[in-house]
Amino acid sequence: MMMQAMLVTALVTAIIGWPVLLLLRRLGVSQKISEYVPEHSEKQGTPTAGGLMMLLAALVVWGLVVRVGDWEPRPPASDGLWLTLIGGFALIGLLDDVVLPRLTKKRGLGWIPKLILQFAVAVPVCVAYLQSRDGTSWLVGSDLAPIAIAAVIVVGVANAANFTDGMDGLAAGVMVLASIGLFMGGGDAFFCAVLAGSALGFLAYNAPPARLFMGDTGSLMLGAGFGFALLAQPQASPWLLLLLAVLIVELVPVPLQILWVKLFKRRLFLRTPIHHAFQYAGVPERRVVAGFLVVQAACTVAYGVLVR
Repeated sequence: MMMQAMLVTALVTAIIGWPVLLLLRRLGVSQKISEYVPEHSEKQGTPTAGGLMMLLAALVVWGLVVRVGDWEPRPPASDGLWLTLIGGFALIGLLDDVVLPRLTKKRGLGWIPKLILQFAVAVPVCVAYLQSRDGTSWLVGSDLAPIAIAAVIVVGVANAANFTDGMDGLAAGVMVLASIGLFMGGGDAFFCAVLAGSALGFLAYNAPPARLFMGDTGSLMLGAGFGFALLAQPQASPWLLLLLAVLIVELVPVPLQILWVKLFKRRLFLRTPIHHAFQYAGVPERRVVAGFLVVQAACTVAYGVLVR
């Protein structure tokens, strides 16, 4: 059933994607390339906020496959909370991708207001989920500690996915592989199918050379959805770190780089997020993406073997 739902989601995403792409082009919603990544200057003007198609596909699949189709009975609260979470994070991304750049002529939200908004969405959802006892989460209790842990996981994975989204096909490919791996280890079939399927369908537009970027709209949605899926695991296995390996490698150097520059007035890494360091060192973008995806695939297979 998971594979069926994943393929349906991919197909729905690809079908919805075309009118979404035309709409974004008509509205002139395009990516402004950072001056710190001159290697990507030729991508200036590529439409962004393509995560909209993934959010719409998630809603369609939830309505058609889960509620109408022959799907096993599911806890209603966790589905609703999950959809609320990914919708909230997609809206934060949309604010960053489209609304603020148009209103202020700046690139989008600063990192502090962005984090505040993310926790404002994540905390009430995590509180409601932990209090609902709806599902089989390894994280028990509704005190401050489990709520804080849950919110940090959701926000942390969302930002890791956001940092990973910097090259054609990279973030979507990593999320497809990681979500399939999570299902192999007993993860929630619906969450994993929608995450993997929407990212797979999006690759029809984002495979190199990309015609569309997912933007924060898509990366924050996918990351937050995956973080919630981690919370819905029956058990917290340390092997889950294998599925998160690429995301962690993308996430951790960013704050370290900022701290290093503030303290020592020089960079710790060539570039961050770390995939840009490889390109800065002369490795072609497609080879960097292929290398990261091979590592993620190896980690996914290893996780599947170790947890079975």
